Amino acid sequence: MSIPMILELEKLGVRLSLSSTGELKAKGSPDAVKKYLPLIRDHKADLITELQPDRISAEHETAILAWLASIGENDIVTLGEVIEACRRDADARAYFLGRASERLVDDGKAV
Repeated sequence: MSIPMILELEKLGVRLSLSSTGELKAKGSPDAVKKYLPLIRDHKADLITELQPDRISAEHETAILAWLASIGENDIVTLGEVIEACRRDADARAYFLGRASERLVDDGKAV
């Protein structure tokens, strides 16, 4: 459930990340963060696991690669570099997942 939740929260303006000490952080408009904080707390352990560095699910990887393809990026080296950046950097992963979720919304697909 954490993967769709992360993408949905991104669409709603709440960006989740981990601090350097591994604490879950929610950024965005104060109203949105306050509204969704109970949901985030209920799923905190799963969200922290999903946001760990060196972790990217097949679903996330597929969504990011689909977004890259939709903008015409098909260079195999670049694709590999993006996926590798997402594996080792939570901020990069959050950025590319945010872009991927925008594509899903633009395409009218449910996240």
